[in-house]
Amino acid sequence: MKIKQYYFALGKWNSIDKNSVPDANLILIFGSRLNLLESDLYLEQLKESFPKAHIVSCSTSGNIMQDRLTENSITASAIEMEATSVKTYEYDIKGLNAYILGAKIAASIQQENLNSLLVLLDAGEINGGYLMDGFNSVYEGKIPIFGGFAGDDVRFEKQVVGLNSLPSSNKIVLVAFYGSNLKVSHGSKGGWEVFGPERIVTKSEAQKVFELDGKKILSLYKEYLGDKAKDLPSSALLYPICIKDKTSNELVVRTIQALNEEEQSISFFSNVPKGSIIQLMRASFDKLIDGAGESANESLRDGMANPDFALLISCVGRKLVLGPKTEDEIYETIKVLGSAPRIAGFYSYGELSPVVGDKSCKLHNQTMTITTFKEVV
Repeated sequence: MKIKQYYFALGKWNSIDKNSVPDANLILIFGSRLNLLESDLYLEQLKESFPKAHIVSCSTSGNIMQDRLTENSITASAIEMEATSVKTYEYDIKGLNAYILGAKIAASIQQENLNSLLVLLDAGEINGGYLMDGFNSVYEGKIPIFGGFAGDDVRFEKQVVGLNSLPSSNKIVLVAFYGSNLKVSHGSKGGWEVFGPERIVTKSEAQKVFELDGKKILSLYKEYLGDKAKDLPSSALLYPICIKDKTSNELVVRTIQALNEEEQSISFFSNVPKGSIIQLMRASFDKLIDGAGESANESLRDGMANPDFALLISCVGRKLVLGPKTEDEIYETIKVLGSAPRIAGFYSYGELSPVVGDKSCKLHNQTMTITTFKEVV
């Protein structure tokens, strides 16, 4: 696997290395929504330079390239795989049943020799957890799925993804990798710490929770936040919840998507089933950074040594907490991954990855999720 990386500035692509990838078959573009939609010049230049490549773009809340975090920018990684074939798919997702859509998309993708699947999507109007449940109903944990939700800086207005054209909203783009030469591993950790008692969800509908232990969830949540409750909904990013995964006992983090004062309910980015045991979480700088390192360590298990490429997808909530220390979590992953892999990624509104002990794909919030790739030829 060969990789060449670029940033777009002054109307042209500028490379950060001297690698040569004349036959690149995949290009991953990450950028601020406003920059991505300003002009198609960046896209046309890549099409001209890499006519054989599938070009996938995704809006972000900040770009990761090597050890740097960049804002209001467009970056690209051109990837040339020698013994792995790539196919890409794009679907409209607006107004569709998430579970049925996930199952339908999974069934429509050629499964013979399917190695793994990268998923990028605008999840503004769809339940990402149910979407992954649909995928899992078809693949049954046999196909590694990873990726994330597009971001929109901290505006939370509109997210876009695209395939070989200007990105747009209400889309899902998938990159399917085929063949046995590609080795893929993953890690996903948060580093948030729990506080307060465990509580049982006693009333919920899909991703909307009404009651914990028979009490209105919004009033309980405000009680725990104290003075910070006045800053809702933005302060909710700093205080997510965790759900104990019944299969793996891993803690799955959920971020608040919306509050309803009239109903006294809270909606999360994915489903929170009735009967779930949840706890509130809060941030610790050191633990968040340590969590990024733990994620990197997880991504090197199963014999994955000296990967060619590492895809880092971290939650915008972590970025808000870490502030000027955000790059510290990137440095921590590099300390673990070493100097071998090229590194790219972005800050997202949600992350997709299996967890250790359960190969089916899960929706995560507030994690640093890392996928490592190595092509063995």
